[in-house]
Amino acid sequence: MRLLISLVACALSLLAGPIDFGLAELNDALAARKLRWKNKAELSVEAPETYRIEPYSYGGAHITGGDLRGLMYGLLEAAEQIRATGRLAKVHGVPATPLRGVHIALDARLESASEDFWRSYFQTLARNRFNRIHVTLANFALPYRMEKLLSQLAADYGIDFTLGIGGEIGADELVKLLAACPMIRSVAVEPGAGSPDAVFAALRNAGRRVTLDPDSLEVSVESGVAVLRPLTLWPPSFEITPPFDAGEDHSDFYWTWGRLGYDPKTKPPRGANLEEYAAAGETVLMLNAAKIAQQPYATGSDFVASIGEATISRLNHTASAKLTPVDIVGRLEAAAARLDRAAGVDFRALAQTAREDAQKLRAAIGDDAVSTKPLPRPQFSHMIPENAPLGQPLTLTLRIPDPKIADTVRLHYHSLSTPRPETTIEQPPFPSMNFVIPATEMSPGESLLVYFEILNHYGGGWFEPDPFAGLPMPVVNVAVAPPSQ
Repeated sequence: MRLLISLVACALSLLAGPIDFGLAELNDALAARKLRWKNKAELSVEAPETYRIEPYSYGGAHITGGDLRGLMYGLLEAAEQIRATGRLAKVHGVPATPLRGVHIALDARLESASEDFWRSYFQTLARNRFNRIHVTLANFALPYRMEKLLSQLAADYGIDFTLGIGGEIGADELVKLLAACPMIRSVAVEPGAGSPDAVFAALRNAGRRVTLDPDSLEVSVESGVAVLRPLTLWPPSFEITPPFDAGEDHSDFYWTWGRLGYDPKTKPPRGANLEEYAAAGETVLMLNAAKIAQQPYATGSDFVASIGEATISRLNHTASAKLTPVDIVGRLEAAAARLDRAAGVDFRALAQTAREDAQKLRAAIGDDAVSTKPLPRPQFSHMIPENAPLGQPLTLTLRIPDPKIADTVRLHYHSLSTPRPETTIEQPPFPSMNFVIPATEMSPGESLLVYFEILNHYGGGWFEPDPFAGLPMPVVNVAVAPPSQ
């Protein structure tokens, strides 16, 4: 059985790679079930990495993706459904975490690994919805065998490839390397790798767009290079160092970081310990929150307070619903305790990491911070449209079952597409509340991150929607201005 493919506005040459992999997985699943369904797969106008599966009543489905990677994810999801149940269910996949990556420093053992090993590894990353691999090399020499092999395999499975510069390389040589490896999407300068000037010069002269992953590197606007940065800080993007132990496939590791990173609602594998998987998801979320909490005050996120910010808020008695470093320590330690006796090696390793990071964060906080028991979260509800008409005010609604629990309610919104300060609208609590964003506050084509903050009488509170459920926060897209006549 061959799957019918219709890729809208896409050259046939683009069918190679991610789509081939997704098709092969779905066809294998159908063959194993002896099903001869006809399916239709095509690109849609939805956001990148998204997908939809719309089953037909007679079998098969219409599978769409917002880009090649999203379509591959849809095909992989369909294959998994067929293997698990023999049926296709309606699904809409939307990525929660924008950047889900692994960071690998090549050693002699990995450099000598076969192409089959690496192909299988990239298939694992794709199945688990990782969208980036960052590979650090210390030596560069023609014919750039590993650089070509790994970057091409990454492209074959819908994964962006970042080359980590772990040794000395001149600007001219890096330009040659980038020309020989067109699938390299970004470059990172590793700590201790020397001056970044050669990298800046090479990126400016690469002849195509290659972004710089700054990591801890300070990059000024004057450098003249494009910088890779996710649009939002929550759910937090990540790069994690994967384990490479002989005899272990570490399926729990890749599922917890990759699959949950893409969709926190993903059900654990059949027969899994649900409590362990829930604790693992909580641990990963709090490990990422701990990194944000240790950033400087000025770079904190919308929902997580840095150590400096939390200290100032405590001294000034400033009310905030943000997750504090003390809260993070408590949640890390509680999640670690739930995983200490897990059956899988990956979950026990995750518990150890959680405990170590909690100790580091506790030491950075100091002894003057006091933990408070969080209040139970009420059942809030909201109405936030996905799109806003141009030139009209936008009304957002929040409903609070018992307004007596709240002291103040705030609407926060800020642009993800233009550098503009956040705006806050504050009101006293009522069972049903409307907040209006003026038309003059919305520019054509911009995207607004919007959320409510409900403050209680004790200086804490809750966000609505709940960012600590690991789901993406709502974004309102403002209509584009019509073309001038």
